[in-house]
Formats: sequence, C-alpha cells, structure tokens
Amino acid sequence: MANILEISPKTLESLVQRAAQEGCTVDELVTRLLDPPPTPAQTQESLYRLIIENSHDPISLHSLDGGYTYANPIHAEVLGYTVDELMDMPAEQAMGMIHPEDMMVALPVYQRVINGESVTRAEFRMVRKDGATVWVLLTAVPIRNEQGQVTQIMGMTRDITDRKRTEAALLHSETLMREVLDSVEDVVWSITIPDSKPLYVSSAVQTITGRSIEEFYTGAPIWRKVVHPQHADALDEIEREVAATGWSEREFPILRPDGEMRWVSVRAWLVRDADGQPQRIVGIASDVTDDRKTQELLELRYSALEATANAIMIADRNGYIQWVNPAFTRMTGYSLEEARGKNPNALVRSGFYDDEFYSVMWDTILSGQVWMGRLTNRRKDGTLYTEEQTITPVRNSAGEITHFIAVKQDVTERERTEQLLLEHERLKSRFRREQEQNFLIVRTISALSHDLRTPLSVISVAKDILSRYFDRLSLEVRQQKLDSIGRQLQYALELLDDTVGLVNSNLNHRIFHPALVNLDALCQISVDEISETSLGHTLKFLNVGGVKTATVDEILLSRILLNLLTNAIKYSPQGGEVRLELDATADRLVLRVIDHGLGIDPDDVPHIFEPFYRAASVKAIKGTGLGLSIVKDCVERHNGTIRVESVVGQGTTFIVELPK
Repeated sequence: MANILEISPKTLESLVQRAAQEGCTVDELVTRLLDPPPTPAQTQESLYRLIIENSHDPISLHSLDGGYTYANPIHAEVLGYTVDELMDMPAEQAMGMIHPEDMMVALPVYQRVINGESVTRAEFRMVRKDGATVWVLLTAVPIRNEQGQVTQIMGMTRDITDRKRTEAALLHSETLMREVLDSVEDVVWSITIPDSKPLYVSSAVQTITGRSIEEFYTGAPIWRKVVHPQHADALDEIEREVAATGWSEREFPILRPDGEMRWVSVRAWLVRDADGQPQRIVGIASDVTDDRKTQELLELRYSALEATANAIMIADRNGYIQWVNPAFTRMTGYSLEEARGKNPNALVRSGFYDDEFYSVMWDTILSGQVWMGRLTNRRKDGTLYTEEQTITPVRNSAGEITHFIAVKQDVTERERTEQLLLEHERLKSRFRREQEQNFLIVRTISALSHDLRTPLSVISVAKDILSRYFDRLSLEVRQQKLDSIGRQLQYALELLDDTVGLVNSNLNHRIFHPALVNLDALCQISVDEISETSLGHTLKFLNVGGVKTATVDEILLSRILLNLLTNAIKYSPQGGEVRLELDATADRLVLRVIDHGLGIDPDDVPHIFEPFYRAASVKAIKGTGLGLSIVKDCVERHNGTIRVESVVGQGTTFIVELPK
C-alpha cells in the first residue's frame, strides 16, 4: 500500500491542523494514536490508515466482486450510509448503487482494473441511500499480492454533482441560446481574430443566403462567399473599422445561388478577453431587402408629394400642421418651417368666412367624412387666392382618426377665367340687344319715311294747285285745299311724334350709370358680333394701350361701338379692313374706329352729328341719319368728346375720348 497511496494535500492539512490544536507535532499525534507502540511496519500502516480516515476525498477498497472491504467516513457520507452499513453490504447491493443508466460506463472500468489497468477520470452516477443521485469522478487502481495477482480494487472518488449541475445548466443555457438564435430571422455570427475563421453562424443564414450552414464553416470571412462582387471591399472595411473603433455598421447586397440579389445590414463589434486583448468579432446580419423596397417606395411617394403641382398639407387630429409640400409654399408663401405647428385657418384665413363655416368643416372631418369645397384664403404677402380643397381623415389600425390630409389647388386663374367667360357672355347678350334696338330704330325711321310720303304728297299737290290756280279757285275750294294741307300736316306731325317717342323709348333715355366693365372684352365682342353680319370686310381689334377694365356706362358704350363699326362697314362699300383700337393716356380712354372707305367731304363734317343729317354723297346708301347723333349723345353723357379725321376716297377715323 505504501507504494501506491499518495497523500492528498487536504489530508496532510487536516493532520497539521489537529496537531496544532493538541499542541504537538504531527509525529507525536500519530504516535499517541498508536497504542501500544507499534512496530515500524505497524506504525507506517497506522499512519496511512490515519491519513485515509481523515482524508477529504472518498476512498474505498473493494473485493473483485465489488463488495466493500474498506470505506473511509467521507466515502460513506457521500453515499448517505455509515461505514458499517457499507462493510456489511452484499457485493450485489454495492454494485447496485451504480445508476442503471450509467452501468455500461462503470462496469467496463471495474473490468479494466481487475485486468490490472489503472483507470482515471471515469464519471458516472451513483444512487444514495435516500434515493438521490450523485455524480462521482472515479480513479481506480488494482491492488496486487506478492505474486502480482490483483486481489482488491482501490477507488478514490470525488463528488462532482455541483460541477455536473453547473455544466448541465451551462449546456442547457447554451442550447437554449442556440435555439433562440436559430429562431430569429437575423443571422448571428462570430469570427476569429486575426485570421477571420468562422466560429458560429445561426441557421437564419440559410434563409437569407440560400446556402447551407456547412458552407460558412469551410472558408475565411463568413460573408466572403455571398457578398456581391461590386461590394467585395465592404467586408474588409467592416474589419478595418471594427479594429479601429470596435464597432461597424454597413449595408451591402449579396447574391443567392439562384441569382437573386438581397440587401443585408451588418452590425459588427469587437469582443475582448479579460486582459483586454481582441478575442473575436461578433455580429448580426439582417435582411433589409423588403425594408429598402419599402423605403424606396416611401421615398418615391414622398418625391411624388414633393413634386406634385397640388398643394398638400398633413395636420394632426387637433388641426396643427405637421408637413406641407413645396406646392403649398408656392401657393401660400409659407415654408414648412413657418407652417409646422400652426393652425391652417389661422395661417391663411381671409376673414371672408365666419366661425360657423369652419365649425361645419371640422364637424364633417371629425366624423370621418371627406370635406370638399372652394374658399378664398390670404397669402403670406396679404394677397387673396381661391383654392379648391379636399380634406380626408386618416385612421390608425384601431380605426381612430389621427391625422388629416388636405389636397389643395389654386383655382384663382380658373375662377377669373370663368368670371371672364360669364362676363363675355353677358356682354355679348347685351350687345345683341343693342343691335336689335338699333335695327328697330332703323326700321322705324324707314317706316316713318314711307308713311310720311303720303301726307307730304297730298300737301305738295294742294300747294301746287293753290300756287297755280289760286285766282281761279273759289273761296270754298281754296279753303278745302288749305284744310287738306292742315289735316295732312297734323297727321305728319302726329306720325313724327309717335316715331320719336318710339325711338326715344328704345334708346332708353335713362340716368347715366357707370360701372367697372371689362372694356377689352366688350371691344372684342363688338368686333366679333359685327363680323358675323358683314361680308367682304375684315374687322380687327387692337388693344394698343393694354387696357383691361374701365368705369363706363356699358349700354351707352355698346351703342357707341355698334354705330361707329356699322357706319365704317356701310361707308366702305368696296370692302377692306375696319379696325377698332383701344388706347389710353394719363387721364383718358381713347377709342378709334378706322376704315378705308368713301371718306367725308369737309363741308359735311360740321353737320354729321346732327340728327337725320345725311351728306349728298351718300344719298344712295340707305340710312336714317341718326347713328352719329346717337353716338355723340352717348359720348357726351360720359363727359367725353368725339371727333373725326377723314380724307375723301381714303377713309375715315372716328376718335372717342372718355375720362378714366
């Protein structure tokens, strides 16, 4: 036994402590314990026994069938028995303390020792007396007799139950961690430093790259096989950045075996050991392809919102502006920074609408309905504009209204155009009525001319008879002729009064009523209307002064244009161009009607504005002689003037000047 037993440091320490307690040396302690004084051999054996008895390591001796021949107290304590219970235990029961599941581990160890082999570090479980399981680490050696035959087996065991539990917990934790890592969609990986050999990669790499995990353990950096060739330097940049700063984050594309390109976001960081030395690089790789597509779609939509011609505004549930696009800025003059956090009604409110108007608007959109309408608002610079607006509520996943989106369109010009079209139609209708009235006057004067012929003929005949045969006629006949003249004259006067009354009624002698009129449109309408009834003439309108609106009496001005343009055509029998010009000076509006017709004799010019005056040179052209008289009257009601410039055979220009 002296040749094969080694004293454990713990056992020696125990003897030293006991000797110190009793105030003697270790040898004196051993001598005192051995009584009667042993022989040297007995002393040595007793010393070994004392050491074994006080050892902190379980030590036991077994017969070749497994029964106990010796067990120190600590061995018995580990198994929950007393030393005597172990010594009295049958060999079969002693071997039965080995856990049934570990029997195939323990029995070969015993067999090897029986065959003369020493066995170290055999781990298996044993069942305690109370049924609990204990893990032991066994060192077994054979004990031989003088003939070298193995007669006993000595076992030195160590309770490793706590270690096994710790290892099991670590294994469970590691397994659980691997299960967690393998269940996430991101790839978790780790590589060595500095040769970048793969240490670990989670199973998600198969889903993202389309390759097996095994492929990633057979080469240098983990992503080197799959990274897109055009971005191959991304891996080197990550490693350099991690080495320099301890951290890196990059996005780059990878190629799957089927040729599909996917984008990954790689985050990597440096892990150091307890001494602060670089140990490995760990990282997470996420498939961000769908995120990039979503981001690209969002950026496209954002760009579309930014580029759209319609103004777009997003407000929160309380009505405060969160975002506006550039079109909103162009329309209102307010930038995003100026508009954010403001209430749109306070920002661009024109004052044209009362609180009830805005209350109805808010009630509509807060109830989840879309509000549409047209309203006039005020820009930052104070000018007014008209917008068409659609406000749509935006709901979250719970169906709650969180925001409002307003799409606005500046319709100021369109509204102005619509108003101009309406004004155009109104002026056109008014001009046609004036034409009808003018034609009625012409027909009335023509009828008067026809109706006056009869009484004038009777008067003329009676006058001739009286002149020629006065001395021959009896007093009675003379009286008859005079009475006839009187009756016909009275008839003619009454007919003339009726005609004048009719003309006056149609000319509508009324109070002068000036108003703001689109003079440019009225002139164009006048030319267009007269053009429709004229053959062989070209009528043009030129707004040489750029005049748009003016304060005039629309009806009277229509009569001026109608008569002047009609006369220009009438007295240009060979056709040609008739031009209406609109001009202005500092304080006057100027209208010119220019033709290239017959012209007016200088002797007739002073009389052309007199009622019913007609020059001798135009007797063959039908007319009443009232047109220019009407024009003069309409001009004078405006406190304006009219004059004529004419050359016989070359044409005439009538110039009307009205105060602004």
